[in-house]
Amino acid sequence: MALQRPSSWSPAIAELKFALHLLLQNKVVLVGTVISVGVLITAAIGPIIISPEVATSIYLPGRLDPPSSAHWLGTDDYGRDLLQIIILSTRLDISAALIIVGADLLIGVLLGAFSGFVGGKFDEVMMRITDIFFSIPGLVLALAVAAALGRGLNNLIVAIIIVGWPGYTRILRGLVLAEKERLYVDALRSLGIGRFRIILRHVIPNTIYPVLVQSTLDLGGIILTFAGLSFLGFGATALTPELGRLITTGQSYIFQAPWLVAFPGLAILIISLAFNLMGDGIRDVLDPRLRR
Repeated sequence: MALQRPSSWSPAIAELKFALHLLLQNKVVLVGTVISVGVLITAAIGPIIISPEVATSIYLPGRLDPPSSAHWLGTDDYGRDLLQIIILSTRLDISAALIIVGADLLIGVLLGAFSGFVGGKFDEVMMRITDIFFSIPGLVLALAVAAALGRGLNNLIVAIIIVGWPGYTRILRGLVLAEKERLYVDALRSLGIGRFRIILRHVIPNTIYPVLVQSTLDLGGIILTFAGLSFLGFGATALTPELGRLITTGQSYIFQAPWLVAFPGLAILIISLAFNLMGDGIRDVLDPRLRR
């Protein structure tokens, strides 16, 4: 006799089916999701199918070769296969973006949750700090922080993290202000459960979904910011495979070898657009106000 699923699973399964139905209905979002997953897979297996030593291999007789059957996207000014370098660059940019989003989420969620739940002077101080960050354009602030920290990939990642967390703090604080007024929070307090435990085990899990959706939407913008600051010289060194750095190098050969700028730029465009489309789809699927 076949085992039957518990009836408590039915609502969750129905919601999942409905969410997948909505995702499949929007072809543009579906394409963005497929491309995003493909990019993530490519970034993950890049060093397996392409030796990282390719990035430091210099073959000057083959430099600036145009696209051909031997080199589908041509070669760069060091004679490296541009397709292989773009694949390796994608891994670096995606990894940096995920680290930045993860760190911003951790900082923003914790500060926003405690700010909204605790209130008082702590909340006032946190909101004034976020106001300061919001009063300065993010890219300008990231430029200033990166310049202060010095050149280098790690410093660039830290600079973008410093700029990005206030947005998540502000979003989660607003959600927590409403969530802490619910009856279950009063019940937990009456049972003598500590404030720290209530926030981490109950309030954050019930309010974090909109922030997760926002983080998906932010991935594309973070990749653009990271590549843009690398283009300005704050990130990768000459031989480091990074999309912004590839465009910086290629601009010196814009008329002689335009593919050095066109293909890395196209990669940045496709990756950013794909993550934005996927984020829109996830938002539509998870937000009941938008889907019903």
